[in-house]
Amino acid sequence: MPISIPWYKVLPNYIFTWYKERQNKSWFVLIKIVYLGILIKTNKVMKLSNKSADNTSFHNVKFTTTVNELIRVLGEPQESYNTGEDKVNFCWDCETEDGTVVTIYDWKEYKEFDLDRAIDFHIGSKNPIDSITAKVELMALIFNK
Repeated sequence: MPISIPWYKVLPNYIFTWYKERQNKSWFVLIKIVYLGILIKTNKVMKLSNKSADNTSFHNVKFTTTVNELIRVLGEPQESYNTGEDKVNFCWDCETEDGTVVTIYDWKEYKEFDLDRAIDFHIGSKNPIDSITAKVELMALIFNK
């Protein structure tokens, strides 16, 4: 008996593979936007997690937003220093709809933040596909709330 996997769990893998083969950013962005719309309609989005985020790392996936916007959609960060003395001021441990653990954090800003100033947040995960999936789910969460 074949195992049935929901399409919204395998689509990011197809998107990433297709993009790697073609290196065509405009098509990749279009497909991400369509996938984002699907996530918004199905309400398949990330949430805060208490699972361990050990062994996650940065895979060149960033998301530009404000600290207050992340607090609005995810809740208070698990780590919050905002002194500018460390490499990270804010960090959220989250999990995607399928339970994959990711981290969202600022990196090496070395300054205290205005919580309404847009900055680049890194998305850490165990592989690039999970980071892309997390970014799309985060976008859906922001647009949905």
